[in-house]
Amino acid sequence: MATKPAEVTKQDELMKKLGYSQKGIEYFKKKLNFKELPSADVKGEQLGHCGDYMSVSLKVDDNGIITDAVFEALGCAGACISGSSITVMIKGKTLEEAKKLDENDIIKHLGALPQNKVECAQLAIKALRDAIEKYEEQK
Repeated sequence: MATKPAEVTKQDELMKKLGYSQKGIEYFKKKLNFKELPSADVKGEQLGHCGDYMSVSLKVDDNGIITDAVFEALGCAGACISGSSITVMIKGKTLEEAKKLDENDIIKHLGALPQNKVECAQLAIKALRDAIEKYEEQK
């Protein structure tokens, strides 16, 4: 079923009322970087205490720079928005730079995230760190 423009506007209004930023809403609507990466060098996975699942897949060059990053998630809008955010934030960064990020960096990048969705940002960070640890173990 196709989404009508008025429905999208109503969804935007409701998400704003819940505390999502416009950037977060756009990430959610576009499903930004929400896909598989068949050529990934590594895939990190994490399960949140609420049951949400997230994976982060990375492509890393010989200098340790993340050249591509995507995620997959089974969870709420907060999880999907956080997954999109982390993948946008780490492209072009070194693994060392990516390791230093935390949930506050995701919230700052977005401009806002509902307080009860901070655990979603933590889930994205944990999935990223799992991917980096696995990558470093392989090397």
